[in-house]
Amino acid sequence: MYVNRKTDMIMAGGRHPMKITYSVGFKSNGKITALKLDILVDAGMSADISPVMPHNIIGSLKKYDWGALAFDIKVCKTNLPSRSAMRAPGEVQASFIAEAVIEHVASSLALEVDSVRSINLHKFETLKLFFKTCAGEPLEYTLPSIWDKLAISSNFYHRTEMLKEFNRCNKWRKRGISRIPIVHPVMLRATPGKVSILRDGSIVVEVGGIELGQGLWTKVKQMTAYALSLIQCAGTEELLEKVRVIQADTLSLIQGGFTAGSTTSESSCEAVRLCCNILVERLTALKERLEEQMGPVKWETLILQLVLPVPSLTVQKHLLDRYSGQFPVQPVQLAGPIEGAFVQGIGFFMLEEYPTNSKGLVVAEGTWSYKIPTVPATMPVVKELCGLENVQRFLQWTIGSKQLDSAGGTKKNKVFGSDGDATGQPNLSSLALVMVQRKHHTTLSIIVDITRLSLRSRIS
Repeated sequence: MYVNRKTDMIMAGGRHPMKITYSVGFKSNGKITALKLDILVDAGMSADISPVMPHNIIGSLKKYDWGALAFDIKVCKTNLPSRSAMRAPGEVQASFIAEAVIEHVASSLALEVDSVRSINLHKFETLKLFFKTCAGEPLEYTLPSIWDKLAISSNFYHRTEMLKEFNRCNKWRKRGISRIPIVHPVMLRATPGKVSILRDGSIVVEVGGIELGQGLWTKVKQMTAYALSLIQCAGTEELLEKVRVIQADTLSLIQGGFTAGSTTSESSCEAVRLCCNILVERLTALKERLEEQMGPVKWETLILQLVLPVPSLTVQKHLLDRYSGQFPVQPVQLAGPIEGAFVQGIGFFMLEEYPTNSKGLVVAEGTWSYKIPTVPATMPVVKELCGLENVQRFLQWTIGSKQLDSAGGTKKNKVFGSDGDATGQPNLSSLALVMVQRKHHTTLSIIVDITRLSLRSRIS
């Protein structure tokens, strides 16, 4: 069934409402020893994405060492409209719950919330208990070291003191600063890709992933151009302009899967790379023969000469196993998911509402009747990619924004953290720490500066 955006927003707009009750035990130094959670999730009148919510909630909640963790999550059928998937479904709410507990403990003990966060970070032993199947090896767990490195490289403690002084001297303007960890387990799944070279030298690519603003098609185009350029003939430096990605369907690309889990872009790129490797292998023999006869060969000439030697110029592959990932797509694409998460966080935690009518249908179904509370000039800016040296190499030489789509969505809580630190007043100044703990040991931290971001506070 196809519906327009307005109808879709009316049917399934907004995130899942939840009711959370918790009990937490802690020591005088802020170390949490036990957490019990009772969570009710309003699923609406139909299942939609709701059955996966408990899994997502718990996965995001486990970013801290809670000691003993007990939870009871009930997905409730109600007479309200159902909710669908929205960037990091369940994970955003869970990260908010975790930070609310941390800040509650810090407030009760009159401690700095950053010190409570720090003391409850996972050690490798507790990480293995909370993430049994994807904790990796001890040397691969770099979250505590990056936490410390971030504090030094960003002058975090010095800036904290500066903001305290600013807040003491300003009655109506307040600023806040905080850093929040995120531990996001990521798994790969089978992903298809299909690459076809047409007679005029243009290239058509199909992948199972859907382009919904995260840059998936852009990365796939870059990967295709790079992988086919390895044939090293004249004209391959302009291959990017010859590549177009089209929307696949079940006739041309079966078992396309779904676009979720922060890995679809990268898995699609790897599936396309495997296709290109086969095409390059097929084309290399012909290129060598032509070079012996006529010297350097252009890309268009090479493709025109294909008649009998190469029976097929279309290759379809499924990525089934973990990719090695040593092929560049511009790391600058990291900025988009990060900045987008901040803007969504401003709306979700501070200004955004879901007004409904008497029947429970969403009234503000799009940006024509509801304006997102930001403009491009107030976008947060990625200031620094901070981490260990191997993380820097990872960012520079592997596929662009690995595992940052849904994981990036949990950075919305950064807005909440900074705003709470600033006692709820406008004019935020913030640092963001993002840590992505993959099954295969890549950990990442990013500093985001939103000093230029100014918000209007609303008093109710």
